Amino acid sequence: MTNLRYSLAIALVSMLAVTACRGDAHGSTTDGSSTAPSTAPAAADDAKSFTLQVTVPPLQAGKRADAVVSVVAAKGYHWNLEYPAKLVFAGDQTKVALGKKEFSQMGGDFKASEAKADVAVALEAKGAGAETVKGELKFSICNDTTCLIKSAPIELAVVVAP
Repeated sequence: MTNLRYSLAIALVSMLAVTACRGDAHGSTTDGSSTAPSTAPAAADDAKSFTLQVTVPPLQAGKRADAVVSVVAAKGYHWNLEYPAKLVFAGDQTKVALGKKEFSQMGGDFKASEAKADVAVALEAKGAGAETVKGELKFSICNDTTCLIKSAPIELAVVVAP
C-alpha cells in the first residue's frame, strides 16, 4: 500500500508541475513598430525554443523614445507567465539615460502572452554619439513536458543624432 501511495504522489506532483508550467495567457504585446527589429538567433541549444528581438529607435539629443526587448516563443513552446522574469541593465551610460535599469514580470513591466513577451525600455538621449547599453534577461520558456530557465545577454545599440 505504501508503494502505491508513493507512486500516486509522484504522478500527482509530475502533473502539477506540467500544469503550473503551462500558465494562462494574460496581457497583450506591444507592436514594436518604431523601427524594424533586428533578430539575434538564440544560442544553438535554445534555437528551437525562442527568438530574441531588440528594437532600438533612432534618437536625437534631448529626445525620448522606447527600445523594445522581445522574446518570441518558437512553435511548440510558450512564455512562462508565472516565472519571475527579469531584465537588468548594468553600468553607467554617457550618451543615453535609462528610465529604469530593472524590469520585472511580476512587477508588471512585461507585456506578455504565451506567444511573446515584450519589455519597453525608456531611453532619453543625453548627447550625440553611439553607445551600447548591456543587460541580462532571465526568463522561462516551456513546452508540454518541461520548462527551461534561460538567461540571455541584451545589447541596446543606441545611436544619438545631434
